[in-house]
Amino acid sequence: MIRPSRFSLLLALVLAAATLGIARDIGAQDTPPAQSGVTLTGTVVDSLGRPVEDADVAIFQLQRRFRTGLEGKFVFDNIKPGKYTITTKRIGYLADTRKVSVGDKGGSLQITLKRAAFSLPSVITTAERGGLSGVIADTGYRPMPGVKVHVIGTSHQVETDSVGAFFAPVPPGHYLVDVTRNGYDRQLISVTVPANAGRQIAAWMVPQTEKPNPRIGANLYDMRVRQIRAGPVSGQHFTREDIDRAGWTELREVASVAAGRLMNQNCPVIINGGPTVKELWEITTREVEYVETYTQRAPVPTVNAPRQGDITVKPSTSALPSSACGTALIVWLRK
Repeated sequence: MIRPSRFSLLLALVLAAATLGIARDIGAQDTPPAQSGVTLTGTVVDSLGRPVEDADVAIFQLQRRFRTGLEGKFVFDNIKPGKYTITTKRIGYLADTRKVSVGDKGGSLQITLKRAAFSLPSVITTAERGGLSGVIADTGYRPMPGVKVHVIGTSHQVETDSVGAFFAPVPPGHYLVDVTRNGYDRQLISVTVPANAGRQIAAWMVPQTEKPNPRIGANLYDMRVRQIRAGPVSGQHFTREDIDRAGWTELREVASVAAGRLMNQNCPVIINGGPTVKELWEITTREVEYVETYTQRAPVPTVNAPRQGDITVKPSTSALPSSACGTALIVWLRK
């Protein structure tokens, strides 16, 4: 039999050991994990050396993004030394992609973005009569006759008159409008025509700065075929206006609404009708003019790449795209 004095001593030792163990566990839980990484910093500037605000800087391998502030700076902390692909984008500038090596002490770099061709943003307003109407002018605000206006997915293709005006009696819907004239850059404008009113577009054409890309025309033809074959059940479309009204900031939000479930951020996205494909996480809604989504499974639309020296690209005749993620996404980007 253990005497009371020895029992008390034994009990005290057991309680002390237990208390020490608990304290160690609590201490282990309260102590944050050690940061095992370095920092990559940098600045985004324009060709004159001025900071570029609101630029989107992304590290592809890490699926991480940073948006620059007034001083054009970005910071990625707690990353491992190694080689990375850095992509920098902003509306109105040419995208920059480069390989960067990050050492044991981190790294820093300066990224210079070049401005894209001069352009004026289109203006969309409500019109009293239904359908789609508008005025097309040049960058000197002079009305332009003879501009072709094609509402993709419909049979409506009209031309502007002597004062640059046009009208297409389209039904309510979500449209991508193709605006073209020889000697000028192609304009792609998305517009949502509601059931109770029309829409009016004011757009400006920019003189052509480079040879037209025949692939875009072929991809727009494919888009028309897709929309005719898809119907409202398997295909949903979202315009710039839809995105702004909903307040979506990530393309993943748009895709998830279309799919009716949370989409994986690694799902593929076809850019401007193909052949370029990116992952869902890489694209913000700020870059997007129009989104096509399809839930029907069929071969992915492809366009045969032109050989060197060719100027003709045959459009594909495939039906609806498919995706391993269940919902296929085709995104048309803003310039």
